[in-house]
Amino acid sequence: MASWHTAPMAAAMLGDLGADVIKIEAPQGDEYRVGGTSRAGFSIGFMMANRNKRSIMLDLKDPAQQAIAYQLIAKSDVLVHNLRPGTMERLGFGADRLRGEFPALIYASISGYGPSGPRSADRAFDPMIQGMTGMAHLQKNAEGRPQLIKTLVADKVVSPMLAQALCAALYRRAITGKGATIELAMLDGLIWWMWPDAMANHSFRGEGVSLGADISEADFVAPTLDGHIVLAPHMQSAWQAFLALVERPDLAADPRFATMRGRIGNLRAFSGAIQGSMTDKTTAEWCRLLAAADIPCAPVYSIGEVADDPQVAWNGILEDVDHPVAGSYRGPMAPVVYDGTRTGTWRHVPSIGEHTDEILREFGIVSVGDQNGSHR
Repeated sequence: MASWHTAPMAAAMLGDLGADVIKIEAPQGDEYRVGGTSRAGFSIGFMMANRNKRSIMLDLKDPAQQAIAYQLIAKSDVLVHNLRPGTMERLGFGADRLRGEFPALIYASISGYGPSGPRSADRAFDPMIQGMTGMAHLQKNAEGRPQLIKTLVADKVVSPMLAQALCAALYRRAITGKGATIELAMLDGLIWWMWPDAMANHSFRGEGVSLGADISEADFVAPTLDGHIVLAPHMQSAWQAFLALVERPDLAADPRFATMRGRIGNLRAFSGAIQGSMTDKTTAEWCRLLAAADIPCAPVYSIGEVADDPQVAWNGILEDVDHPVAGSYRGPMAPVVYDGTRTGTWRHVPSIGEHTDEILREFGIVSVGDQNGSHR
């Protein structure tokens, strides 16, 4: 019972693992269906978050169709939603009621800011969470203006957190027979994600703290003769090999860079020294030289170049899918390999309510038309 990206993607990850996932959609459908690049009413974002699912169309404002949703929940293992706090309770699907009636149910909700508190009722999307967790500040430009990372960081970070929690709850239920009520705020998820490095200088309390450099000072993207490269000669052996390659005696003599602690403590100067050392060769030439010296490095690709990398092709992460409505498209399979096998799209992304009749028959539920006295 979810829309947009975060909760649907978590459910899609369970679908990747073989779960039978039923998406309940309102008659107008998930708004994410037509957001961004799309064809025939299917956006790529929606397709990535809703593969390996079936769709049933229900108007949850209609009491008769609420009753159908209730019957679906009664026979389901997991319920996932990302409606604003209080909405499910008003519809009659609150956690207290459903867990009371179905103790084995795993009831999971994702919210922007949390189920209660001063901002709990506010709408939240990825940019708000990036702003509130310091991420936009971390990406500030040379003029000090905060900037958003140009991808759905909060949504995509929180999705696997929920999928992990659901798998853990299912495992516990298999042992104890008890369900669970799971609450996950995007705000909490991204704070957890930011903390180990971005918040390092704001963690220890009291005196005697030796502060490190702010991670926002690091910029290891270096211009080359024909593009850009990213490299990380942090460790001592890599730094010595790097000095031999770039032939920069001034860097070898700089006491700030003599040790790894010194280099990490002077991130701005350290990354600046790297940036100024790579312009005399092409990206491909530098990659060959650095890799041969066992220095971590990679080319900086444009978005259109990513799929053409030989390692990406070797890993087999991408699949070509023929969709019955949207046509052919390319997308990633599940990133985790089980026993040498990847899971891809085994059930195409559904149209709105595509499986309504099928699901109703399977669950032994009287159709909406029969309950209302008219055909859907």
